[in-house]
Amino acid sequence: MTSVYQQEPAPKGVLKDRWPEWAAGAERRSIARRKLRLYTEQHLGMVLEAIQQRIPEPDLQGQVKRFASRSPNLYRTVTDAVAVAYSRGCRRELRDLGEETSKTFASLVTESGIDRKANGLNALSWSVGPTLVSPHLDNRDRLALDLVTPDRLELKMVGDSIEAALWFQHGSWIELTNESWSYYGQDGELAKVVPHSVGQVPAVAFTAVDNSIDFWASSEHLGLLDASTEVAYKMALGAWTRQVSSNRLTVVYGAPPELPPGQSIGHAALPVILGPPGSSKVEVLDRNVPAADYLAEVHALIVMAVGRYGIPSSEVSAHVADNSNWGNLSVAVRGERLGALRDKQVPWLRSCELELWPLVADLIRGSNHELANRIPPGDEVRDALRVSFPDLSSPEDQIKRLEALELAVKFGLSSPVDLMLAARPELTREEAAEEIDSNREAEIERTAQLAERNQPELGQVPDSLAQLQGRLGGQQSGEARREEEENP
Repeated sequence: MTSVYQQEPAPKGVLKDRWPEWAAGAERRSIARRKLRLYTEQHLGMVLEAIQQRIPEPDLQGQVKRFASRSPNLYRTVTDAVAVAYSRGCRRELRDLGEETSKTFASLVTESGIDRKANGLNALSWSVGPTLVSPHLDNRDRLALDLVTPDRLELKMVGDSIEAALWFQHGSWIELTNESWSYYGQDGELAKVVPHSVGQVPAVAFTAVDNSIDFWASSEHLGLLDASTEVAYKMALGAWTRQVSSNRLTVVYGAPPELPPGQSIGHAALPVILGPPGSSKVEVLDRNVPAADYLAEVHALIVMAVGRYGIPSSEVSAHVADNSNWGNLSVAVRGERLGALRDKQVPWLRSCELELWPLVADLIRGSNHELANRIPPGDEVRDALRVSFPDLSSPEDQIKRLEALELAVKFGLSSPVDLMLAARPELTREEAAEEIDSNREAEIERTAQLAERNQPELGQVPDSLAQLQGRLGGQQSGEARREEEENP
């Protein structure tokens, strides 16, 4: 099967002169392409390459290659277990700009499809590298988001800001600048220009790893990449070994002429008739190789690879050493470790979210979108925007925190703000206090409304009129009988 992630052509024409960065980034894009092939399970060719490198004999290579498979895919399994920042959603809202503006913003967020794409964006920006999110209007003048992976992307940067972007998509080159989108053919000839009024490049490079040293994070997860291909190679070699050795070997001791003729000595089931006593001996040996021998080695490779991400061996169920679990691979992350993995990713993703939506606002205002006159400028959106990711720790861990907080507050050692910061360290102290106050105000308002309507608390089902009358009548009747008994 041919991979869909083939190397893109080199820019031609004016693009070749304006983008020397493209040629310089070839190796970096090649690494990103290998990561992406693993994540999208287009990596069978990589497994075949590993077999060819490790087995020099051509005939033996061909035999082992027949057992090569895309499963198990350690790279994808670890990515799905670790890239969990959006697993319980993300809250984006505008504060102090009015209910109508908040509804307009919420409508744009929904229209963009970010909620559908967020988990995939998290996985790509963690496993492959910085992934460009480019908002634009589709042919229906509706907001859409393009996701451009780093295997087909080049950027010009000024500090942390994107000055221009170039990528190859559907047979065309797309150049995005402060003024417009420019579309070029494969020959480098300009085909179309679509201007925008944002005033800067309407795109954000999302990342879920620390790329402070290397913006593209090219060296990130290389160990996991190597382990993934090694695991696939070991599984293919183990399957081939068990196939060719799942038989019995007949060994004859003695001179063959002394054996009676007409026999199949190598047959595993037919009997062998020997010659004179002591002249010869036949022994049948079992050549079967237990699956556990290969599975134990594969398990060790997997445990070493995932340990890099703080996942202990106790949370890895990978090829348990018995035949009933052949091919099973599961990496589970629970409790505080899940929260720790979330805390490493959220500050980067939150920063990208805070940068994206002001750009979206300016893009919409300068377009033919139906909400163009109802969304405020990007600067106002930036000041009012609040982005929050939920805490991913287990309920048990949260209960323990609350119990510890109760004692800490009692002795003046902590406060609810400290608890909020411990659960979501990406917030500032002011943001945490603001959210706590907002939650309290919402609860006070809800309680006041229940009290005004004489309604029960949330989760309690109110009695019907007949039930209420029956209960009150029974209580009054019981009290009357009790008075008669006490005062006959």
